[in-house]
Amino acid sequence: MFTKRQYQILAVLSGTDSWISSLALSEAIGIGKRTIQTEIRKINEEICRRKLPEDVRIRSNNRKGYFLADPAGVLREILYRETQMDNSEDDKLVHSRRILALLLFEKDYIHIGDIANRLYFSKSTVNSDLVQIKRIINRTKGAELEVSMSKGIRLVASEDMKRFMCMKARLEDRRLLMEQEELKWAFRKIEVIGKRVGEIFVRNQYIVSGDVCLDFVKFLVIGVARSRMGFVASMPECIMEISEIAEEIEVVIREEMDYELTEAELQYTEGRIRELNLLQKALNVEKSVNDGIGRFERMVLEEIGLDLQLEERWKTAAGNHMERMILRLESGRTNLGNYTKELSRSYPLELHLLRVCLCAAFDLDIPDAELGYMIPYLAEVIGRRREKPQILLVSDSCASVIFHLISRIKNGLGDRIGEICTVPRYVYERKREEYWKPNQLCLTTEHDQLLAETGFFYINPFAEQNLIRELSKKAEEACRAREKEREKVLQGCCMVENKVYLLDTKEESPESLLELCGVSLKDKSFSMQSIDNNVLCIISHNKSGENCLKKIPLKHTLPYKGKQINVVIYVHYGGEGDVIEFFDFVKKRLARI
Repeated sequence: MFTKRQYQILAVLSGTDSWISSLALSEAIGIGKRTIQTEIRKINEEICRRKLPEDVRIRSNNRKGYFLADPAGVLREILYRETQMDNSEDDKLVHSRRILALLLFEKDYIHIGDIANRLYFSKSTVNSDLVQIKRIINRTKGAELEVSMSKGIRLVASEDMKRFMCMKARLEDRRLLMEQEELKWAFRKIEVIGKRVGEIFVRNQYIVSGDVCLDFVKFLVIGVARSRMGFVASMPECIMEISEIAEEIEVVIREEMDYELTEAELQYTEGRIRELNLLQKALNVEKSVNDGIGRFERMVLEEIGLDLQLEERWKTAAGNHMERMILRLESGRTNLGNYTKELSRSYPLELHLLRVCLCAAFDLDIPDAELGYMIPYLAEVIGRRREKPQILLVSDSCASVIFHLISRIKNGLGDRIGEICTVPRYVYERKREEYWKPNQLCLTTEHDQLLAETGFFYINPFAEQNLIRELSKKAEEACRAREKEREKVLQGCCMVENKVYLLDTKEESPESLLELCGVSLKDKSFSMQSIDNNVLCIISHNKSGENCLKKIPLKHTLPYKGKQINVVIYVHYGGEGDVIEFFDFVKKRLARI
């Protein structure tokens, strides 16, 4: 079978009909080039093992990169079929989810032996999976796993919360709980109800993502199925005013499933609608949320020296998300993390700032998964703060021609470039030291300038074809040159790979690791996040003036949030140099682990 990572590689390669460089592929997947090479070798071995046609292969070229040869679409069809079955998922996780699904539809205690018999597991498998199951259940507010030596185990939670957990458990997966006829019938209604619910959202300008809409529909049909199976929903303590959207959805359920939502279920539906993250809708953000965003912006500047310069568009989008996040935190129906591990590896600075500054600004203990959904918002802001290649344009052309040329450059390259400095040649020659800077993109419309000095790229102000494409290449070259130069500097001053730190006892804890790294528990300017099953990343900051990046192998594995850690990466930003450049360097290092 292909692993999850291999499916990702194959998906990226399938999405292009041309060669893709090893750098582009590694960045798309979030792993190092060497790992890419290893995984591609394994993929080709698996293709051979399956005895697929000889012309189906991932081809490699030192200059071009990689290309997926699949002329008849044989591999693509296999991949689609297997991903539909979710075979790329870890078997242990599937086992845990199947047991959880069983518990969700049990009204009383059930013995370990009965679970094993019904799911065709061994007792030892069920017992070993209980640790994972407890972790999943503990993430849900008001839910717990009760264990009795004489009675067995049972899941204790409100009916509303159980329906929410059913939605996240992906019960439609054929490997989970599908012997329930009510569930089979309900899931067959998803497509038609999803279409009508989507129409209601669009009509009311309440636009959510496709995944969110699908999850909401699952919540509805699972609720109806559970009601018909005798799981009764009780009225919530807080009664909400029912919106027109909820009333329209009630009609859909009545017509498509021949079921009348109870008053309690209508309240549940309204609650879920209010918690959905919106893609589009002009809403006024609550003053308290706006104030919290303002505190967050000030804290980032004070703590780490990064001026976010948040725009109103960003404040509205992130504020709407925060409002719904707060509702989810209050109700206990928080999102699960679909991308947490990938995001923590790819966006260490963003996650650190959210943990340290956002949680403090709102005085909230925000779960990792919910923070993960905030990362793209912050990544967009930090991306705009990232230094871009400057352009020097030396030209003796008239003002109108220069104006036209600059407009074309800006329209074509957009936010990929920084400022464009335009000077006539005679001014440049007299003040060269003032205008020439390393790693900037130097353009000229003058042939004489090309002969007088190297490093300039000729640009015809009236040539339409290939202009932007060539400029894009040159801009990328300038970026890579600057990154290479900066990485060399950072490599020499802050990366400590050969210095080994060993923990000598099995009684070590995450707190002792912090002490080892020189981080005080009283100081809140640090964050901790597992970036792999056995790798823990600790990030801290202060104004010491020194940066460091350490790899710490552990003599004994260290339990942390259900993971067995044997490697710690310690990152410290002391205010030396540009914070974004430093963490871009860190990100590349994390990708190689």
